[in-house]
Amino acid sequence: MQEENDLKQKVQRLMAEKAELEKCKKRLRFIESVAQEALLLFNLEHECIDVNGRTLELFGCSRSEALESSARDFFDLEFAGDALNRMCGKSVVAFDALMRRRDGVLFWATLCSRRLEYEGQDVRVLTCRDITLQKELQNQTLILNAEYEAILQNSQVGILFLSTEQKVQRVNRKLVDIFGYTTEEELIGKSAEILHLGWQEYADFNAAHSADLYAGLPIKVEYRLRHKSGRAIWMSVNGQVIDKHRPPNLEQGVVWIFEDIDERKQTEEKLSQAYSELEIIFNNAMLGIMLVGKGRIIRRVNQVFANMFGYDSPEELHGKSTAIVYLSPEQHEECGMRFFRALMTSTVLTTDYKLKRKDGSTFWVAATGKAIDTQIPADLDQGVIWSVMDITKRKDAEIRLLELSRCDSLTAIFNRRYFYEVAALELDIHRRYGRSISLVLLDIDHFKDINDTYGHAVGDKTLIFFARMVQAVIRSTDIFGRLGGEEFAICLLEVELEQAVTITEKIRTKLGNTLPSIDAGIPRITFSAGVATMEAEEDIEAALNRADKLMYTAKDKGRDRIEF
Repeated sequence: MQEENDLKQKVQRLMAEKAELEKCKKRLRFIESVAQEALLLFNLEHECIDVNGRTLELFGCSRSEALESSARDFFDLEFAGDALNRMCGKSVVAFDALMRRRDGVLFWATLCSRRLEYEGQDVRVLTCRDITLQKELQNQTLILNAEYEAILQNSQVGILFLSTEQKVQRVNRKLVDIFGYTTEEELIGKSAEILHLGWQEYADFNAAHSADLYAGLPIKVEYRLRHKSGRAIWMSVNGQVIDKHRPPNLEQGVVWIFEDIDERKQTEEKLSQAYSELEIIFNNAMLGIMLVGKGRIIRRVNQVFANMFGYDSPEELHGKSTAIVYLSPEQHEECGMRFFRALMTSTVLTTDYKLKRKDGSTFWVAATGKAIDTQIPADLDQGVIWSVMDITKRKDAEIRLLELSRCDSLTAIFNRRYFYEVAALELDIHRRYGRSISLVLLDIDHFKDINDTYGHAVGDKTLIFFARMVQAVIRSTDIFGRLGGEEFAICLLEVELEQAVTITEKIRTKLGNTLPSIDAGIPRITFSAGVATMEAEEDIEAALNRADKLMYTAKDKGRDRIEF
């Protein structure tokens, strides 16, 4: 009798297991039929009751790990509460949230939650699609747009965007002021002819430069244009098609940059009138001078020009093609095409260009060209006078000055002024979109003792070592600068206080693990740090002051520690 009962129980268990298997198969078919993307099933208590294969791939977990999880486990902590609230409703809800893989890696996803009845019980079905790349592109676009707008409106030159129909699409405030208008709306939608002295001048300008634009070449000329009052004003005009392909797609428009040079040009015209009455005296000039005749053959140069290009006498260049001073035949041909029309229609053409000396070495010159024929269009066969000045040192200095204005000369990271400038810009962007920023102030402990004991040369090496070590820990997108002496600051973008403290601790740990010895030229060091997260309506200065107070608290408590 007992054996019969045991057999019945065994049969019942097998039947139950078979029923459960069929139930699982049916559930799987149900899941696969609902969605082809990552899909998760939850009961009303937010417990995961099933997932599809795409979910396991997306979240990097096994099926058993998924079924042991609650809905909260799939979200970043910051988004979990809001996501669960959204999932409680009966209607279909779509939203974006930050998700968490099994290994802790976070990613953005678009989610759709719906409530369905399945096998007599209410379940919540959640579909999930990874949009991390899309989010990154959106963020980059927002930053680029903000930078573009800041550059456009704060530029010290007038900027104009023209459509293919030669209609004004966009102007900045500087251009409005240069041409004497009151508002941008006075120009938007108007033909570019409004800026020219008349229809014929407008047509001549287009005829002279449209070929270069169609070839994708930049335009740089000086031209007389029309002020709103009707008077003629001289402008330095630079034009470039927006599309960088060759040939370019002109439907994307053209950007023009205008610089008011009217006062300078009036002075130049007065000088030119006096100059035209005098014989050109080559040898007494302080600039290199070259007279180019028909076929771009050098007629004459002065001794200054010969010396500048490494020749013993001007006669070595007489009768030669101007190609002798260009870097290549292609560059020579390109310049001829660029400058031919401009020299015919402009009084003076000014450009910076890289040329070569007799020995093949290259250098930068500022070149000014003028047709001898004063008619417009000028007969260039009568000759063109070029004056050139070696500006290689100036070009090198411009690059060096730009670096010095931004970087600390010792550590090569941002200096105090540029750190504040970039951090303030990032603060405006992040505050606009509700994103967090944390600031870390670091001060090397007992740095004065290092200078006093080992000398300032070792102190400098220590600062350089410390800056490189911090850069190895933080992200390339974070802002890192030296505020002065042994004091450094880090601006951590989209980082809350807890994570900022963790990053600072990583720096402290790395410093402890990689410290050199004085035998290597650098003594062992520690630092004290204060960490603060930006508060609403707070500026960079105020937040750094809070971090500074926390840093001094760390020093008061014994140094080599982090306060937050």
